[in-house]
Amino acid sequence: SSSSTDWIGRHLQRYGIEDCFGGRLFSATSARRGKPFPDVYLNAADRLAVRPADCLVVEDHPLGVNAARAAGMDVVRLLAATHLRLEEPEPTSANFQVRSYAELDSLLVSLGS
Repeated sequence: SSSSTDWIGRHLQRYGIEDCFGGRLFSATSARRGKPFPDVYLNAADRLAVRPADCLVVEDHPLGVNAARAAGMDVVRLLAATHLRLEEPEPTSANFQVRSYAELDSLLVSLGS
């Protein structure tokens, strides 16, 4: 995220899902360069000991999509936020595009099989 890890943590806690992340929060604020550079994604992959080519990023913003693609990761463009549903999204290099969390869930299930 481009948000601070404190902000991310507060929102995960608000929804009761902070334990799902086990403290593995990654923010562009702690990267050398923010988006559109791939640093935050490369840092996350490195800290998780995962190859970038084995990562799937869920991203809502074109800068984030392009940054993740520059990191060599596959990307799902999520257009579920109200501000994103009101207008036609600008084109990105995302591998997939979904318009709801239900559609994201279905995509993740299909990719996992």
